[in-house]
Amino acid sequence: MRVEAHLLHADPALIPTVCHWLTAEWPAYYGPGGPGDVAADVRGYAQHADRVPLARVASVRGVPCGFGALKAEPFATHPHLGPWLGALVVQPVWRGQGVGAFLIAQLEADACRLGFAALYTATATADRLFVRGGWSLLAEAEHQGAPIRIYEKSLERDR
Repeated sequence: MRVEAHLLHADPALIPTVCHWLTAEWPAYYGPGGPGDVAADVRGYAQHADRVPLARVASVRGVPCGFGALKAEPFATHPHLGPWLGALVVQPVWRGQGVGAFLIAQLEADACRLGFAALYTATATADRLFVRGGWSLLAEAEHQGAPIRIYEKSLERDR
């Protein structure tokens, strides 16, 4: 299986698809009555190819199957850190097949290309994916009433 990941900036026609994915994955945040504005967030991710925020859409045989973004806005419990890898979602049928790991690697390369020495992420569910990818647990915190773990990836050795 060959996975590709293109910058969302290069294919804005995928914005509605990505909005649907994020709403389905995080309905309490992006769904009706939630505090998030999925359309504004995704449009923001699609604006740039050469600075944060930016995003990638993964595809297999031309079929979009995953999404991830580099974000500048700080995480509430660790406002001194950034940039952040976030909004990582792989469609259920494609999970466990390397799509998420490929997206993460592509976004790590983007962060390195943009001159960042480290990248951060917060997750409640994807710990194994990040640990396998060489990320280090930095802290545990609470986000929207649920426990999460914050990970760091040094990019200096990849430069």
